[in-house]
Amino acid sequence: LFCPDHKAWLNKIDRESNNIRTALDWTLSGGQVELGLKLIVVLGNYWQVGHRIESLYWLEKVLGAGSSPSSELAHVLSIAGHSACDLGDTKKGMSLIEQALSMCRELANAEGIAFSLLRIGEWNFWNGDGEKAKVYFEECMAASKESEFYGAMPRALECLGQIAAGEGDYEEAQRCIEEALVYCERGFDEGRTPSIRMSLGSIVMLQGRFELATDLTEQRLTRARRSGNTFTIGITLLQLASICMKQENMSKMKVLLEEAIPLFFDMAANWGVVFGYEEVAHCLIL
Repeated sequence: LFCPDHKAWLNKIDRESNNIRTALDWTLSGGQVELGLKLIVVLGNYWQVGHRIESLYWLEKVLGAGSSPSSELAHVLSIAGHSACDLGDTKKGMSLIEQALSMCRELANAEGIAFSLLRIGEWNFWNGDGEKAKVYFEECMAASKESEFYGAMPRALECLGQIAAGEGDYEEAQRCIEEALVYCERGFDEGRTPSIRMSLGSIVMLQGRFELATDLTEQRLTRARRSGNTFTIGITLLQLASICMKQENMSKMKVLLEEAIPLFFDMAANWGVVFGYEEVAHCLIL
């Protein structure tokens, strides 16, 4: 549901939301737990776009219905864990994702193992523990290579590149980002390509090459506008605003943020709203 026409799909699902809830109630209350799990999993990212609290509700219903360990249950645990972290309950969220990881190991589910390790790594990274995050990302990559499942590789490499950049190792950062792009070009998590290209622009910006960073980022914004991908438009606007702040161009930064913040409101992406308002505060202070 992060495809270019994701809004249209979200609207379609929203129109059917009452029927979906009725179906979930019927399956979980009627003993058809596996069918209910499959429906939750099929909806995937729908739960992450404005329905995080509801995803936790359905997890409780699933657990109350006595579901046996399965790849679908592990997936639902991971979805709910991601939702709990987004809602600020990191302790509960990480516990759910770790349960998903344990279940995936028990089931020898290579895809689930890789993505659970990736998500644990991401939350450590976002909470500022780069060293701990690196351990999970490297284990994720090792598990992916061993099982020849490469779907988690682009994001793991992107995060490792960002960690290296934060440590001032721009050569290693560029190597990781370029390797991530190679995996995308091979068809693994192709939707991650805009984000990875943004990371490359960030590395250039950190090196103080603002003109090149602006050029790369504006090119990506043009492509994002053509595709209509609201998520990519939003994060690209935020990056351009960050470049403007580095150059002390506060008037242009304010214009970019005024466009970006409503996009994140529409997507119920609170982190984007918070980041945007923090940057607005910088504008007002300076």
